[in-house]
Amino acid sequence: MRIQRELDRSVPVLSVVLNSGEPNEQIVKPEVLCQMEDPDLAILRVSSLRSAPKAIEFRQTIQLAETMPVFILGFPFGDALSANKANPNITIGKGSVSSIRKDQSGKVVKIQIDGAVNPGNSGGPVVDGHGNLVGIAVQRIQGSNIGLSIPASAVSTMLEGSLGKPTITVTTAVNGAEPKYEIVVPLIDPLKKLKSASVHFVPKSIPVDPAKAGQAQLAGDAASRKLDLSLRSGVARAELPLDAKASLPTRQVTVQASFVTKEGKTVYLDPQVVAVPRPIRVATTNEKGGPSSTNAENEWGGDDYAVRPDKTTTPGGSSTNRSSTPGGKKKESYKVGDKVLVDWAGKTYTAEVLGFAPTGWIKVEFAREGFMLTPTLPPDQIKPMVDAEKKKALAGATLRTWTDKGSKFKVDAKFVELANGSVKLEKEDGETVTIALDKLSEADQRIARQLADQAEDNPFVSKPKQR
Repeated sequence: MRIQRELDRSVPVLSVVLNSGEPNEQIVKPEVLCQMEDPDLAILRVSSLRSAPKAIEFRQTIQLAETMPVFILGFPFGDALSANKANPNITIGKGSVSSIRKDQSGKVVKIQIDGAVNPGNSGGPVVDGHGNLVGIAVQRIQGSNIGLSIPASAVSTMLEGSLGKPTITVTTAVNGAEPKYEIVVPLIDPLKKLKSASVHFVPKSIPVDPAKAGQAQLAGDAASRKLDLSLRSGVARAELPLDAKASLPTRQVTVQASFVTKEGKTVYLDPQVVAVPRPIRVATTNEKGGPSSTNAENEWGGDDYAVRPDKTTTPGGSSTNRSSTPGGKKKESYKVGDKVLVDWAGKTYTAEVLGFAPTGWIKVEFAREGFMLTPTLPPDQIKPMVDAEKKKALAGATLRTWTDKGSKFKVDAKFVELANGSVKLEKEDGETVTIALDKLSEADQRIARQLADQAEDNPFVSKPKQR
């Protein structure tokens, strides 16, 4: 089975290829039941199969040992090894277990393989000589013949239901309101086997005993409290009662999550020491009067203090963000939906504003090499799409002077379209000129992108344009 991703869209689309490269190959769209980062696994469900292949046995307990021979299945280097430009046939390589890596409690977390684990093997099974699942290939150590796989037990754990690592979130305190804390735990329950979940927490960092793995370790602490978690949308969560006004705010919390299966069994996960995020206070103002705006302040002050951009609300209710300097001088103001220019990896991209973080950074979306990226960037990496002079030119001019990147050549022409990485221009005599976008000056590249974005509204463009 092979899993493909279509990366030329904002939300990757998965395809599962059965009998890859064979005459009876079948491609189906899967449903993602759950996924987690640690371990790096996802559970997919497929249906409408013409003929389902025999499943690999993964529940059988295998006695792991160093030097144990294994077989590594997958599609190394993807389509590069295909013989007919279609989906490649499966590759089966030989290897051996070279190390069994365990955590403090003695639980196997990674299986080290001496064998070829290449890009394209990730997510593929590692099996023993009887076809039983030993692990799932996830990583290769560059410059070596060492690969790492997740143990088969991790698959069983996910299917039986579990919880991920807890984190703590905090709301932004607006206009004097007190911040609210919430504990959030990823819910790993693809087959809906969990009945309930809860956490015990102690508002401080306390030692954890690895020898007591699987036991309730926090319930006996005098400061321990229990919270029942609500289970919805793949997340277990509850409000965390922390005192935001305390003179010594809580910076770490020790949390032990547990869950109850439908059979009534209670499972305790290892306790975790979780950092408590710093709350930020924000004052809002009305742009047509009202109190003066103030910069958001770090709730804890001290060395962690940083001047944050202020957030304002216009009378119409739309959110804007004004970037500020420590001296209070205001720079550009943006709102959701604005077209902007972002500096990313040494290049400039046309982007759209998606929202604003409490820190004053701005979340944007733009396309880069077939990927849709949505980073949250500091204001100094974001610029307005055009300045006042260029806006005036876009609004009324039909002809403008276009310059190449080296400033050696110029042409007076009007914009026609931007397609397939090239700009088409029309000179005053009607002659058309086509030039690669990256051959234009950076300023003209920005103008071309802006004109392409505004093509439907531009009176000098006769038809919609695609970039």
